Amino acid sequence: MLEFLIYPFPDEDPDHVVRNRTRMVLDALSDPDIMDPDGVDVYKLEAPIHVHNVPDPDGPEGAATQRLFDEMASKLRRPWVLLSAGAGPEDFLRKLIYAYRAGASGYLAGRAIWAQAFDRFPDMKGMEEALKGQALPFMDRLNELTDKMAKPWDTHPTFGGKVDVTPGGQNFAWEYGKAS
Repeated sequence: MLEFLIYPFPDEDPDHVVRNRTRMVLDALSDPDIMDPDGVDVYKLEAPIHVHNVPDPDGPEGAATQRLFDEMASKLRRPWVLLSAGAGPEDFLRKLIYAYRAGASGYLAGRAIWAQAFDRFPDMKGMEEALKGQALPFMDRLNELTDKMAKPWDTHPTFGGKVDVTPGGQNFAWEYGKAS
């Protein structure tokens, strides 16, 4: 898995990255030599839109936003998953709809799932209750959406219709790097 992220350089104004996020994400994926390396099966990508206030995919701004996700997907020669990148739960769900409509195969999320529970820190019992009461149902929503809309990674054209998971079994992770 290869993850592409944009960050400001040490001497760069962070607001420059915020203002230019869309173009920076799309430009980062434009070099075909970078985007087709040996040994990469799946990309982990951030969305080509702002982190917060994501437009409703079926609302008036939905078509323009979808075009950005479609442009991003058109640059990829491997399956990809969407990174939550600090988005809140509802913003991340909306991003996933755009991503799945553009052909994404799944998601990898952290804060979008558990950040609300940390609002209760240092109340560990409160955090646990929030994880059970908010994070688990939210993951169910993410997984339902994924089951319904995501493109299975193993059907991506880059694999030529055949995915050979070799070696298999309990030692897969340990042996995987040795098989190449």
